[in-house]
Amino acid sequence: MSLIHNMALLVALAVGLQFIHQLISRKTYLLQVLSGILFGMTGILLMMTPLHFAPGVIYDGRSIVLSLAGMFGGFVPGVIGAAICVIYRLYLGGAGAAVGVAVIVEATTLGILYHNLRQRDRKWNRPERLLLFGLIVHVIMMLLQLLIPGDTGWEAFEHVGPPVVVVFPIVFVLAAHILLEGERRRTFTRELSVSEEQYRTFFEKNHAAMLLVAPEDGSIVDANPAAVRFYGWSREELKSKKVTEIDNLSPEEYRNRVEEVLSENNRPFFVKHQLADGTIRDVEVSAGPVPLSGQQFVFCIVHDVSDCRKAEEALQTEHHRLNFLINASRLGTWEWNVQTGEVLLNERWAQMAGYSLAELAPITIETWQNLAHPEDLSRSEAILESCLRGESDHYECEARMRHKEGHWVWILDRGRVMEFDHEGNPLWMFGTLTDITHLKEFEASLRESEERFRTLFVKSPVSVVIHDAETGEILDANPAAIQAYRLNSLEELKVHDFWCEPPYSFEDALAKIRQTSEKGS
Repeated sequence: MSLIHNMALLVALAVGLQFIHQLISRKTYLLQVLSGILFGMTGILLMMTPLHFAPGVIYDGRSIVLSLAGMFGGFVPGVIGAAICVIYRLYLGGAGAAVGVAVIVEATTLGILYHNLRQRDRKWNRPERLLLFGLIVHVIMMLLQLLIPGDTGWEAFEHVGPPVVVVFPIVFVLAAHILLEGERRRTFTRELSVSEEQYRTFFEKNHAAMLLVAPEDGSIVDANPAAVRFYGWSREELKSKKVTEIDNLSPEEYRNRVEEVLSENNRPFFVKHQLADGTIRDVEVSAGPVPLSGQQFVFCIVHDVSDCRKAEEALQTEHHRLNFLINASRLGTWEWNVQTGEVLLNERWAQMAGYSLAELAPITIETWQNLAHPEDLSRSEAILESCLRGESDHYECEARMRHKEGHWVWILDRGRVMEFDHEGNPLWMFGTLTDITHLKEFEASLRESEERFRTLFVKSPVSVVIHDAETGEILDANPAAIQAYRLNSLEELKVHDFWCEPPYSFEDALAKIRQTSEKGS
């Protein structure tokens, strides 16, 4: 019963041991010395209420205390605690004093060794390993009892050994578990304190506006100096508001947003926030749950994106205008990555050849090469190479492209290299494609018309002279006219002064020419 009472006292002292371990965790030499003294005093307290097996032979929980001192404190607390217990055990004296000292040294030494194992790998904190360690300590302890003079050692081994080997390791595990729980709580508290300090530093010093919000009602719990500068209210004024007073979210939208944030399925969102002067600003809010002092809050980082949104809107407007202009002018567009051969076309480009973009996929530079007329392709490539070499600042080529229905369409292809790498090599080239088939057909028709006119003009038996309607100058004349004046060439006709013969004068003839030009006959 004395031994069980001793173990119960040891478990009760575990709370005190936690205080000792808390001192150890501060890592200062003075406190480690103090903790060693307290471990030693705990061992003395247990030796004051031992199991008296024989005169001078006692059993108590000092082996557990000192193994814990070495395991949790390491060398300094363990050695100091052991020294105190050794002095007291020698003071008690008796036949078992030497073995008692040996048990103190054995338990402390094994505890220090176990401390080193724990520092290397936290797996040694597992219950099964602690139990094995406690068993080893107390098996060795009982083997040391055999060194007691006479038959006392064997009798102690026989009668005290079984309960010690069974009970002491279990009590050791219980006490170690209590200390480990305290260690975990202190570690968590320390890490939480460091984390909160880091958060506070991050919160106070950051240049981005930050708000700490209560998720239940949207109350602003705190605001950093950057938020004060951005919103224009004092810190206390901001803390008296709710976020729904400064943003444009309805209560239902706010609740939905908070649910997303707390579920951590959130992503940055855009809202409008009102400033103290009434200005409305577009902001991007990144929010997430954050635990502080045992409570959960919503941590918001607010970025003013008003200028960015305006720039985006202007860019979008410009993009729409450009698209409208391209669509209105019915231009095909192309973008070519010179290095990879990647090509991006718009739908109009494909339509000129009678296709859709999907029908032309996959689109590369070979798409153009396959559609271009063989006679025009070599010329196009020569002009293109000249542009890529920097001999020309732009590319322009008229070429034929095979239509899906089999006929040829004329296109005007224009482009320019717009992006180069750091070595000056062309990267991206951009350009347009214009359907000039009708223009080419008109040019052909005009050439045919001019040819017909020239044939009639030259072969006509009637004299035909073409004058400048303003000056009367002869611009051209057919052979019949030159022969009629018995001249040899058009140049002679131009200088021939045939206006002076009656009944005409040059002025009369010029007036007649102008009159005819105005009437068209």
